[in-house]
Amino acid sequence: MFRLSGRFDPLSGVVVHGHLQAMLAALFAERVPSTCPTDPGAKQDHLRALALLALIMQQQSVGLTVVPNEPEGSSDSSFDERHGDGDTGAKGTRLASRAQRRALRALYPTCAVPGCCVAFEFTKPHHVHYWEHGGPTDLANLLPVCSKHHHAIHEGGWKLTLQPNRHLKISLPDGTALTTGPPLRLQAA
Repeated sequence: MFRLSGRFDPLSGVVVHGHLQAMLAALFAERVPSTCPTDPGAKQDHLRALALLALIMQQQSVGLTVVPNEPEGSSDSSFDERHGDGDTGAKGTRLASRAQRRALRALYPTCAVPGCCVAFEFTKPHHVHYWEHGGPTDLANLLPVCSKHHHAIHEGGWKLTLQPNRHLKISLPDGTALTTGPPLRLQAA
């Protein structure tokens, strides 16, 4: 393995981070490559490395110079352009709006599943009551979940119950129940 690290002044660090996040969103919003490890932490490292390589290759082939993104929402803008969703969610809209994703990000620094440390940036909004079965696309029905747990919910028989105070209960097929109170960020408010 080859390990690359660097130290940046604050402005350059924000610029590099913004470009990496935008490239991650552009490359892996819909699917991840089969080369990805299954461990959530290793998966994040793998995807970041692929995004960095893509950024470097893009700069060489196009001859562009990296310039700062706008500080707020750099990763959101690429998502919105690809999916064309507006700023408001509705029952007829499947994808969470930019405003809804920002609200979820304000509440959850990571995947909503108890004990999962996958950063919010690598999660997708999940409909607790499935959209296909009439579940609305509103905050009361959305949770950020990582790919691993999204598959466990849809394919592993996990059942989620989200209370109005965002207390979450996950019932596993073997009868085990995982629970967590409201997100820490909500409790601190």
